[in-house]
Amino acid sequence: MSAIRKLAVEAMDNGLLAPELAAGIGRVKSAKTLGVRTGNWLNTKQAQALLNAPDISKLIGLRDRANRSTRQYTGTPCSGNVCPGWIKIDSNRNTSLIFAGPTTVYQQHQSDNTIWQYTGTPCNLYGCPGWQLVDNDPNTLYIVAGGTNFAG
Repeated sequence: MSAIRKLAVEAMDNGLLAPELAAGIGRVKSAKTLGVRTGNWLNTKQAQALLNAPDISKLIGLRDRANRSTRQYTGTPCSGNVCPGWIKIDSNRNTSLIFAGPTTVYQQHQSDNTIWQYTGTPCNLYGCPGWQLVDNDPNTLYIVAGGTNFAG
């Protein structure tokens, strides 16, 4: 809503919108935010430990930090500098968007705009078989979701 208010002020300043109309737009209240966060959230210390997990002073740490991958939190909390609660679910460098719904994870690939759904099988030595194609429309631009509904 704040972006619309700013746009109305800018339009008024440039003579594209009547001052009375811009003032009316400025008085519109934003929608109330309802609900609570669900799931397991990291605190600041845990998030910093996760970000610092690869030791970049060593070659293997540089490799691990450069390895772009998608990981899912299993609920096991961090202990010191070790965060065992994350499993690798994807390592596709084409992933451009990720949406995590209440029960599943979706990703969109930047190369062809396809959308994939995570089936629950984590990566193994041979790859990441846990993804199923759910949309192959090359005109899909974004992943949009609300509640348990998903649209691409």
